[in-house]
Amino acid sequence: MNTEETMDTTKDVTELLRAAFRYGHEDFIPMTIAEMDLHSRKNHDYAHGGDPLGNFHRVSDQLKIMGVNIPPHMVAIIYAQKQIDAATHMMTQGYEGSVEGVDERLADVHVYYKLARILYRRYMAERAVGMQLQEKVIATCFNCKDYCTEDFCTPGNQISPQSHHCEEWRLKHD
Repeated sequence: MNTEETMDTTKDVTELLRAAFRYGHEDFIPMTIAEMDLHSRKNHDYAHGGDPLGNFHRVSDQLKIMGVNIPPHMVAIIYAQKQIDAATHMMTQGYEGSVEGVDERLADVHVYYKLARILYRRYMAERAVGMQLQEKVIATCFNCKDYCTEDFCTPGNQISPQSHHCEEWRLKHD
């Protein structure tokens, strides 16, 4: 697709989105599309056909080697903060950067925060799966007799991972 075709497609997409989302500021949708383009172009260099979030995982892994445990979603937030710091400094000092100005840095912030949201959702989903697996392991490794000395509990009763007691114990104590 050449530049003229890309511009026409972007214009068409913008018009379709404006029809669907009528109540926002007129510049919001074109800015969002520009951020999508920015993400795609930069991701070509960072991922080069691999995981689009791979650089955040790689940096997180590199920091762990140095003894700093920062998950990938926090790496994205730190990158955004770096851009906010630069943009804020430029605005308060009254200058534009020679490589990236305030607008470019704020666009980066929007992209980083979207990626942080994606990474955080993935992190929480993986954490939930890990917790479910951990509960299953606890439930199958221990029985009620491993936790309490109640004489009425039948040896070998499977425990609830939430209460660490079997159904017999819960009925007597609830």
